[in-house]
Amino acid sequence: DTIWNELENVYYGPGFSNADIQKALDGCKVPYEEASDVVRRTADDIAEGKIVGWFQGRMEFGARALGGRSILANPVFPGIKDKVNGQVKYRESWRPFCPSLVDAAKDEYLEGAAEAPFMIVAFPVKPDKRSLIPSAVHVDGTVRPQT
Repeated sequence: DTIWNELENVYYGPGFSNADIQKALDGCKVPYEEASDVVRRTADDIAEGKIVGWFQGRMEFGARALGGRSILANPVFPGIKDKVNGQVKYRESWRPFCPSLVDAAKDEYLEGAAEAPFMIVAFPVKPDKRSLIPSAVHVDGTVRPQT
């Protein structure tokens, strides 16, 4: 008999201590500051339209950024997709992004939404919600979310 185990996470890559990170930043002469409330600071920066690089815990195994190593940006800003593609990722402008959604938002924004923890399933965005998150919606009206 085959035993199937549900995959609970994909954080199988390396993790780094704060001292490791500080040493790497100092060695590359990257300016940084330590925030006393990093979550609040990050939320404020994203709300203002800034792009944030997020690095915590162990690295994800696979092609998707699922919160361990992520680029965070606010999809309500229409030009943010082009900015991330052109100035951060250096890739084609048509490439979409995969949004992370709180569980309560998936039914509000998506048609036929189901649990999708690994950004591998696409769902149609409800037509009345597409204009609210233009930088997250692909040209076919779908998103590939992490819920």
